[in-house]
Amino acid sequence: MSSHLRPLLAAAALLASPALLSTEARAQAADTSVHVAAGVTPDTVTVGQPFRSLARVTVPAGATLSARVASPDSDAYQLTDSVAVQPLDSARTRWSVAIPLVAWRADSLPLPPATVKLAVTRADGSSLAMGYGLALPAVRSVLPADTAGLRPKPAKDVLDDARAVSYTLLIAAIALAALLLILLVAYLVRRFMRRRREATTETDARAAALAALDRARASGFAERGDWKGFY
Repeated sequence: MSSHLRPLLAAAALLASPALLSTEARAQAADTSVHVAAGVTPDTVTVGQPFRSLARVTVPAGATLSARVASPDSDAYQLTDSVAVQPLDSARTRWSVAIPLVAWRADSLPLPPATVKLAVTRADGSSLAMGYGLALPAVRSVLPADTAGLRPKPAKDVLDDARAVSYTLLIAAIALAALLLILLVAYLVRRFMRRRREATTETDARAAALAALDRARASGFAERGDWKGFY
């Protein structure tokens, strides 16, 4: 394969990666042996949602790569972890750069630009400094864009009419059943007490009659023949 075609094919393969955008971030250096394809995932986030700015960097065989973010002093976004730089093949010609970030500003206030600084150290010991623009997502606010046309809805009943009627009937049935149960218990108690009183009255009458007979027997009227006094 021609040495002139190899860098072009490598750059095309990087741009076809699903994790990156289709826009190539061209290295700020005259050395055409280094190519950068940058993108971001996801491409749209809300305020406070983490995202990753990615890059695929093609360098000469045997070279090493380091990266850092040179961002302005701003509270629009910040790093959430260290920048990860890893080789993608054994020849160390393809490298990945992953930068974890979080944005704190929506698109109504554009995010300030930042530059990713790359340091390429070739196999012969020579070095190359270059950079590319940090890929940033579109940032949506967590609030509606326009609240002027929004009107609050009226409070909604906890139960709809049909369910309210069903619950009312159920409560009425339970109350009626409880009332009938109370009346039944009262009737049974009253009946028990009445029978107890009747039994007590019969016992008292018999005892009184027996006591009267005992008194008559002890009076001696029968022995004397005084039957009128006996009765």
